[in-house]
Amino acid sequence: MPSDPNYSFIDEYKKDGTGTSTYLYDSSVEPFTWVLSKDQKIMTQTRESEGETYTFDVEFYSFERDKFIIKDNEFNNVSYGVFERVK
Repeated sequence: MPSDPNYSFIDEYKKDGTGTSTYLYDSSVEPFTWVLSKDQKIMTQTRESEGETYTFDVEFYSFERDKFIIKDNEFNNVSYGVFERVK
């Protein structure tokens, strides 16, 4: 997520390419759910209660290296999305 402290999230993902982004300062806010496409090229982020769905191009994905990087084409092509593995 962007580095703005107002948009701070705890991000976790699993080896199957699914994950969550939980809002750091208010656990009552529904987390975003992440799903990586089978070809590992598109990441979809959804939050059903708000009717929000976003898609991102995946620049890099490596479970072994504990992270993936996505490119957000709607916000000045900023790359972000370094996720920690679920232990």
